[in-house]
Amino acid sequence: MKLEWLILLIVYAHATETTEEVACVEESTGAGVPLYVSLPLVWILIMFSGLFSGLTLGLLGLDLKQLEIVASGNSIDKGYAELIIPVRQHGNFLLCTLLLGNVMVNAALSILLANITSGVVGFVVSTVLIVIFGEIIPQASCSRYALYIGAKTVYITRVLMMLLSPAAWPISKVLDWALGPEFGNMYSNLELKKLIELHKLDDQVELDDATAKVLEGALLFHDQTVGSVMTPWDQCYKLNMNDRLNFEMLLYIFKKGHSRIPVVHTVRGQEAVAGMVLAKDLILLDPEDEIPVSTLVQLFEHKLVITFSDASLADMLREFQTGLSHLAIVRDVDNSGMGDPVYVLKGIVTLEDIIEVILQENIIDETDVFVSTRSQAKINRKFDFNKLALFDYRKGMKGAMLHTEATAVYHHLIKSIPLLSPRNRKVSEAGLKNLLRSTAIIEIEIDGRDRREDIDNGGLRLYKMGQQTEYFTLLLEGKVDVYAGKQKFRSEHARWSMFCPGVLKSVQNSFVDNIPQLDVVPDFTCIITKNSRILRISREAFLGCLQGKYDKLQLEDRDAEFFATNQAIEVQETAEENTL
Repeated sequence: MKLEWLILLIVYAHATETTEEVACVEESTGAGVPLYVSLPLVWILIMFSGLFSGLTLGLLGLDLKQLEIVASGNSIDKGYAELIIPVRQHGNFLLCTLLLGNVMVNAALSILLANITSGVVGFVVSTVLIVIFGEIIPQASCSRYALYIGAKTVYITRVLMMLLSPAAWPISKVLDWALGPEFGNMYSNLELKKLIELHKLDDQVELDDATAKVLEGALLFHDQTVGSVMTPWDQCYKLNMNDRLNFEMLLYIFKKGHSRIPVVHTVRGQEAVAGMVLAKDLILLDPEDEIPVSTLVQLFEHKLVITFSDASLADMLREFQTGLSHLAIVRDVDNSGMGDPVYVLKGIVTLEDIIEVILQENIIDETDVFVSTRSQAKINRKFDFNKLALFDYRKGMKGAMLHTEATAVYHHLIKSIPLLSPRNRKVSEAGLKNLLRSTAIIEIEIDGRDRREDIDNGGLRLYKMGQQTEYFTLLLEGKVDVYAGKQKFRSEHARWSMFCPGVLKSVQNSFVDNIPQLDVVPDFTCIITKNSRILRISREAFLGCLQGKYDKLQLEDRDAEFFATNQAIEVQETAEENTL
């Protein structure tokens, strides 16, 4: 701009010196141009002055990076940006063309006005016209509507660049060599965050609060560490290697709602992580087998991801993306002791924790008990865990069997004991089923019981070698040890094992042949080694079954009662929800 005004001053000085010569010409300029030609030419030059000035500010004020961003969008400005980018890429060439054209136009305008009017009047008139129509109005318009005006005049700009290239192109090459390539504006994460905040506050921008929060979280989570989002170790739910996966343990895991559970053991008096159990690993387990957790850990061998509390969340996310695990154990080095440094467990971090940081919202799935384990804010679940008793016969079979279990036992007996098979048995099907359902189930808990005492006396012994018995026994749940022979060889027996079916055979033979019952003396000793449920059928009860005493026995339908109770609970919950 200083160069332009310097040229104008020189022109006006020259115009003052030649005032007398101009005055002697009637209705013509010093160059002999008629007035009716000079005035339209002045307005054309003013328009080109405004064009050059406005495009200098408008086009060169557009950042190349910003133009590429706009061109990749879906707004109406996309087409404008695509037209401007090829021209804007030659920044110095465009700059030289516009400035050179602007100086030439302003110089010509000053000469014309000076020749038309006196020196002082020409100076004032040209100044007002150039400032108002050649600078202020064009630059004000192009600064606000740079894309639109630049796109509409892009072909004029191309023609001007071609016409002025003999002078503008060599100068632009010198500038390219001296100044280097042009770089667009680049933003740091904090600057981008501020940019998002400004867009969020603008009602005319298509950026809702939820999307803005996600963008801000994605920009800032790189600077956060694992220690800032981990769940402390004392708040983590974990299993011990020696725990048994019985129904109670599986029910407890279900209530916790975790999909991945660390498994720990004790090493030199300190707790250490031995492995991990996934909830889906438990699908095929039979709770009656009470498999130890250590077996599950050794079977699946899930990889452990170990990290430190000062690790970056970005690095942790990349680790999770490898697919080894979506849960990592966080530990630190403890140098406080007198001995060697040791690792100390600090907590766990999951993929869900990192996603929550990015979303800046807590993710609550259908099984979560807490909104966040770090805050310990509980979720109000209306699920009645008492319904899960449906899957545990022990919860609904106090004293007797349900119809479903009795049916399973019936089919097991008729296939395993020849005298109860449909071809050989002397009892009716209805009588045998009623006998099974009406016989009390004995539940044995081994704690506090003596192995050397019979179960009738509060012990754990079912049978004693050489001692007569009056009972047939079926092990419904649990385990027993059997010691047989002079050397007392031990064998382990689990559910569905049967002992002393000879008792039933003796009663049936006596009933059919009308002979005395034979004594049954076991040649083994049987000791209960685990909490068990056993079915014991005495001689007297089986004899009553043979005599038809159980054929028409009316039993309470405990299955129907059990399911009706659950249905009543569901109806009550639905009514409460509708009321709320």
